[in-house]
Amino acid sequence: MKNHYDVTNNVFRRRDEYNAAQRRRKKNAIKAGSFIACLCLAAAAGFGVFKSGLLQNTDAKPDNTQTDASNGRQSVIKINKIEGGAPASASPDIYIAPEDFIEFSRQEAVEYYGANIFPELPADLNEASGRNGIYRKNNGIGEIYYSTFTLNYRSSDSNRSVEVKGDKGHKPLSCIVVVFEEPLEPTLINGENVFFTDFGDGNIYTEFSYNNVFFEINFHGLSEEEIFNAVSSLIK
Repeated sequence: MKNHYDVTNNVFRRRDEYNAAQRRRKKNAIKAGSFIACLCLAAAAGFGVFKSGLLQNTDAKPDNTQTDASNGRQSVIKINKIEGGAPASASPDIYIAPEDFIEFSRQEAVEYYGANIFPELPADLNEASGRNGIYRKNNGIGEIYYSTFTLNYRSSDSNRSVEVKGDKGHKPLSCIVVVFEEPLEPTLINGENVFFTDFGDGNIYTEFSYNNVFFEINFHGLSEEEIFNAVSSLIK
């Protein structure tokens, strides 16, 4: 059985091959596909893996000529609007055994990932019940094969929500791939490039890395200032 990292590497190789073929056929096209090559329209909230500077070179330094949105406490973010398409969604084909789960407290999770993974959010958003942790082979004592975390927050009327996905040293195993020929424009927050994208489906898809943790966040119903504050709380 392939582990998390084998699947991730295979996904990115197939993505690069797909991107090259699409560029030869048609520029400025938006194509969507899942990590397991199953195509379906996204009716629910999802998260995009974007053809941006973050994917091209995760070690790239932010452009020093950019104005940092966090300077002077200004909550100004650049949202890239993409029309004519939405992400596709499907479930990755990975088996995780309940007996392999190692549960973390919030503090243990922060220590394992090496960064704060819990955003500061408006008071009306409550964290859904769930457990934090990782999966190790052989009843929790062997090799780590799944470490993607997912945190969900929702208002009581369900009109506002935030989903945070992430992983240590690798992109999380989310189920979305979006290919866009033109590079996305980043927002510089506390010295880090953050990519915000609006596909017109009512959600703001956000992607960035910090301290070797790769974050993918889906915001629904939040203002730009609230989104800025949430991301800023994870990059400091």
